[in-house]
Amino acid sequence: MRKKIFFLGGNGCVGVAFNVTNCTELPDCSLCPMNQVFINSTTATCPSLCSDPTNTTWCTSQTPGCLCRSPYAWNSATNSCVLWCDCGCYGLNNTKHALGTVWQERSCRTYQCMMPNNTADTTPQAMLISSNCTNCSYYGWSTWSSCSTTCGQGTQSRNRSCLYLNSNVPCGTCAGNNSQTQICQQSSCEVCEFGPYIPATTCTQTCGNGTQLLNRTCYNVAAVNSSVPISCSNPNTCGTNTTIGGSCNTNVCLTCTWSSWVNGACSVTCGTGVYVRQRLCQDQFLRSCLACNTTANSTTNGTRPCFYPNCTGSRRRRGVIDWLTSWFDD
Repeated sequence: MRKKIFFLGGNGCVGVAFNVTNCTELPDCSLCPMNQVFINSTTATCPSLCSDPTNTTWCTSQTPGCLCRSPYAWNSATNSCVLWCDCGCYGLNNTKHALGTVWQERSCRTYQCMMPNNTADTTPQAMLISSNCTNCSYYGWSTWSSCSTTCGQGTQSRNRSCLYLNSNVPCGTCAGNNSQTQICQQSSCEVCEFGPYIPATTCTQTCGNGTQLLNRTCYNVAAVNSSVPISCSNPNTCGTNTTIGGSCNTNVCLTCTWSSWVNGACSVTCGTGVYVRQRLCQDQFLRSCLACNTTANSTTNGTRPCFYPNCTGSRRRRGVIDWLTSWFDD
C-alpha cells in the first residue's frame, strides 16, 4: 500500500511550513544620488553651475542638502552632476565658459562655446569665430643677467623679443610680459676690520728698550663659520696703516759681577789653621745672578791658611807675620 505525501500544503503535508536563514548585511542607502555629497553647512563652496560658472553662490539656499562633489558641476537642464567638459568649455588658464558664451583670448582671438557639427561628439567645444591677431610671437628668453650685487642678495633679469613670424622685425602686439626679474643670492658680504698688531721682525735688543716692526692684517669678521681668521679679499678695505714701529724688551739689562771675597773664621785660635772664604755672583741690584764670568779663577768659595801665634809661645813673631801675609795672598 503506498502513502501519498503532499508538498504543497494541506493537512497531509510532512515537514515545517517555513524556514529562517541569515543573509549578508547590505550597506546603508546613500542620502544623495551618484556624484553628490550631503553638505550640512550653509557656508559651503558651491560647485560650478553649467549655465553660469561665474555664479558661486547659487547653492546657498539649498544647504544643508545634496551638492555635486568635486570635480563635478551641476547641470540644471538634466538635474544631474556632470564633468565640466560635458556641459561647458575651457579657455586659456582653465577658465570656464558656459555653452553659448562668447569670449576673447589674448585680445585678438574670439571664441564661442558651442556644440560641434559632428553629431557623434556630444561635448561642447571652444570654436574660433574670429581672429584679428597679427603674425607676431614671443621668442625664447635670453639668459639671466649677472646678479646686481657681488655679495649678499640682489636681482637679475632676462628678456624676450616680440617679432613678426619668420623675420627679425620687432612687433608690438604680443600679449604678456617681455621681461622677468628674480632674486639672486651671492656669498655673504665681507665685514673687514683690522686685527691686533703682531711682531714682524726680531727685536733689535734683548734688553734695554729695543725696537721692532709690527704688522696687522685686515680680517673678514663676517666669516664666523671659519675656524681660522680669513683675510679680506681687498687688504686695503680696512685702510693702509698696517705697519708701525714699536718698543720691545724694555726690561733693564743686567750686569752680573763677582762680589768681594768674604772670609770666614779661622779654624784654630793658635798655630796654623784654615778659613773658608766666599763670594757671590750679583747684578747691579745685588740680586743673585747666573751670568758671571766662569773661568778657572771664578770659583765661588775656597780655603786659605790662617796663622796664629804658636800655642807654646815660641816663634810668636814669625806666626804673626805669616798670619798677616795670608790675608793678602789671593
